[in-house]
Amino acid sequence: MGYVGNQTTNAYSSMDKQTITGDGGASYTLTHAVANAQEIEVFVNNVRQEAGVAYTVNGTALSMTGNVASTDDFYVIYQGKALQTVVPPDGSVTSAKLASSSVTADKVAFSVGSIAPSQTFVTSSGTVTIPSGKTKARFIAAGAGGGGASRNSNGATGGTTTVTGTGLSLSAGGGAGGNQAYGALANGAALPTASGGTINRKSGGGQGGQGSSPAYDQYEPSAGQSGALAEKIITVVPAATYTVTIGAGGTAGTGDVSDSGTDGENGFVIVEFYDA
Repeated sequence: MGYVGNQTTNAYSSMDKQTITGDGGASYTLTHAVANAQEIEVFVNNVRQEAGVAYTVNGTALSMTGNVASTDDFYVIYQGKALQTVVPPDGSVTSAKLASSSVTADKVAFSVGSIAPSQTFVTSSGTVTIPSGKTKARFIAAGAGGGGASRNSNGATGGTTTVTGTGLSLSAGGGAGGNQAYGALANGAALPTASGGTINRKSGGGQGGQGSSPAYDQYEPSAGQSGALAEKIITVVPAATYTVTIGAGGTAGTGDVSDSGTDGENGFVIVEFYDA
């Protein structure tokens, strides 16, 4: 007759068997914990032993009432542990079979190097050496900020930051200095440029210096621009070196002590190293 209800899952069941080599004693260890003696069948020389009389169990501890010799045919059948397995074919499980949010981070194998890369923050010119075991690196070059203007003079332009080496030539220009403005005039200098990166931004580098607080309302000295920023990820070889030149922050415009601007922030380089 027809079957009403959900279709059963195809599976195969078998009783688990453990073969034990006697050592002349009566105490042995089971490979699976059981709740009581009735959950297993114990055979000595193919003769089934009576549960609770010929043997007792406690978890994985099997105690025989008589000693078992190494020449005896000694084995256990787990009655209470039928093995049932449903193994899907390789490549058959799709994302539709997984419930939303069912896969958590602790169930996914990540490369530690990729998730938590080592990082170097470079603030002075020199070289960067690729550490042992690292095969990829992310370079970020930031140009220096321009100096803030004062009532008496403009701020200086910030320096350019560069990183060069095998497969890499990053350049991040420095920001323009602030303008010694009069009335409503503002700093109209073009933004700095960056090149050589997968990402090249006209801002995001060293912060520009602040303009001074003018002694008279008609003076409006402006702040310096921030430096440009360039970023790129490349394949690297351990022990390879890359040359770094850090741009210096633009100096502030000079003026009276009470109305001097501030210097721009120096450029910098960030390097992150990855295992893969």
